[in-house]
Amino acid sequence: MRDLVSWTAMITAYEQAEQPDKALLLFQYMQLHGVLSDSVTIDTVKMVKLVKLCFFLRLSTFRKEIPRFCYKRIKIDANLCNALMDMYVNSGDLDTATRLFNDIPPTERNITSWNVLISGYDMHGYGKEALNLFSQMQQTGIKPDHITFTSLLSACGHAGLIDEGRKCFAEMKKHSESLRVKHYACMVDILGRAGLLNQAFDMVQQITIPKNDGV
Repeated sequence: MRDLVSWTAMITAYEQAEQPDKALLLFQYMQLHGVLSDSVTIDTVKMVKLVKLCFFLRLSTFRKEIPRFCYKRIKIDANLCNALMDMYVNSGDLDTATRLFNDIPPTERNITSWNVLISGYDMHGYGKEALNLFSQMQQTGIKPDHITFTSLLSACGHAGLIDEGRKCFAEMKKHSESLRVKHYACMVDILGRAGLLNQAFDMVQQITIPKNDGV
């Protein structure tokens, strides 16, 4: 008789074989067959993968089913919550993503938790909110990484926050974070959007690392 191990082994096999549609379909069949009871839990690592597959496939039905399943059946840790947040952010539901972030105990939030929500604020045009969240992150003692600064600079560009963008760019050196070409590209974008084309051109001239088409 098929048990949880058998089902999850096949789900993992489909996922590794880059057949996410079959992995998710099998997950649904597993529930319909009553394999999962209240006393049985599925590996959170597999759930993180399933959540990411939901967004990749743009499957709205599974997006609703899997979060409900997560809350009822398994312990939601920070990594699974981050995956759910990312799915909601990319689906346009920033309110639910924010609620999920707030549900994570402060001591369990990791850099990915902060980055996902900062990126979400950027994606939806909330530049000041992204900066405020960054300020809160700093107060917790978590060190920002290159992804954090990319989202912040992008948020400043979309919101027209020129001075704030300059400050973020300068702050990277304070955190000993190496400047990457995408960070320069964001600064060029900030200046270009503001009509400061000469300054944008000067910024391009200052880049000492190989440039790409984004710049």
